[in-house]
Amino acid sequence: MDHINLDNCCALPKDLIAFAKGNKIDLLTHSDMAGILSAETLQDILTSSNIDPASALGQLPASATSAAWVLRFTNMIPQRGVTTNKSYAIGLSSK
Repeated sequence: MDHINLDNCCALPKDLIAFAKGNKIDLLTHSDMAGILSAETLQDILTSSNIDPASALGQLPASATSAAWVLRFTNMIPQRGVTTNKSYAIGLSSK
């Protein structure tokens, strides 16, 4: 299953739909904002959590880290559409 962001358009290209159907890929759409985690929010998370960014990034202070990527995932019960969990994973990198 793959997700496509439709923030800048209103419909999927027909060739993409045909490719997905031909390769048994489920396409889901969303309109999440691109900047899902600001630098300020990341610093708040790092300073208020039990995660030690210094050990995770080779002795760098929390202020020297940035989000290399942010992954949002949702667990759902199939055929019911019931969300059981929404979570985020963050990949950190040095600035």
